[in-house]
Amino acid sequence: MQARKIDWDEIINKLKILGKPDEEINEAIPKMKKIRKLCKEKNATLLAHYYQIPELQLIAHSTGDSLKLCLDAQEVTTPLIVFCGVHFMAESAFLLNPEKKVLLPDTKAGCSIAEGINPDMIKHIRKRFPKAAIISYVNTTAATKAEVDATYTSANAVKVFENIQTDEVILLPDPNLAANLVNKTSVNKKVYFYKKYDPITKTIFIHDVQTNTDILLPSYSGQQPKVNTGACYVHELLSEEYIEHLKEFNKADLIIGHFEVKPELVKKGFINPNNIGSTSDLLRFVKESNAKNILMLTECNFGAAIAERFPDRKIITPCVFCDYMKKISLDNVIISLEKEQHVITVPEPTASKARNAINKMFELSHQV
Repeated sequence: MQARKIDWDEIINKLKILGKPDEEINEAIPKMKKIRKLCKEKNATLLAHYYQIPELQLIAHSTGDSLKLCLDAQEVTTPLIVFCGVHFMAESAFLLNPEKKVLLPDTKAGCSIAEGINPDMIKHIRKRFPKAAIISYVNTTAATKAEVDATYTSANAVKVFENIQTDEVILLPDPNLAANLVNKTSVNKKVYFYKKYDPITKTIFIHDVQTNTDILLPSYSGQQPKVNTGACYVHELLSEEYIEHLKEFNKADLIIGHFEVKPELVKKGFINPNNIGSTSDLLRFVKESNAKNILMLTECNFGAAIAERFPDRKIITPCVFCDYMKKISLDNVIISLEKEQHVITVPEPTASKARNAINKMFELSHQV
């Protein structure tokens, strides 16, 4: 991974293009410079997800979606990694670099998707479907990854799903991504996906895609999930009425959306099925389109990242931020670097089993 050079005048200009007030810029720049100075002193690599604040993305050594950051993490040569993202991402960075010290500036930076499934639930599902390959979204904890056959990201989901050699597949979580993925592909497999958990009846709901019915797995007695659907709460907030308002008010001539949007938005024609995908796909959609007013249905900070790259386009995003991602700030990145605190590790044998699931993902998506 090549070092990213910093041009502070260019960064200030980009922050102005993004509409940042001068007082915010004047407050942020010294902190941004301090982070880069600490990275040099500590021999650290700063990785930042596309949903992070622009101030962190602009000074990171690498930015990207989950897949790109997974790949970039494997190329890190410094002994220290600071991950500006959420907990499962920092875990993945450790799994791919167990000899490195991985820091997460705020350990409370979780994910509603990851909190919707756990290892006990996987074991309960596997009892009912012993022959099925269980593949999980990379937005899961290392402990959950350790119980599945392979993982996938929104960027390589299609390849993993199409290439896994089995007659039965269970996708989990998020249910929205799973439904959109199934609608976007054509495979000769029996496909199911995890839909939700009912804490009152202690029942896990698995959706049978072929029959369009739910299979109920009652009598679940394991650890309770923190979230009962395992969906991204940011994309769940994007209602049909809100999207219609944004489209009409901004005169959008192209609508693109993340895989995690509700599948009803695709079925009802709000989004062309060819215009949904990963954050990297959204970046590509903008690059390949001639549209000037683009409504992008995903987290708001990614809109800033797109706008910075394409200043000639009007990028419209819903005013919805991921509160988990927002827990990472310039201030706690500085503290984490100074004290080298909030070290993320995964114990054995969980680490080896989870690493196998990630490596299987790379194999199935031909990224090895």
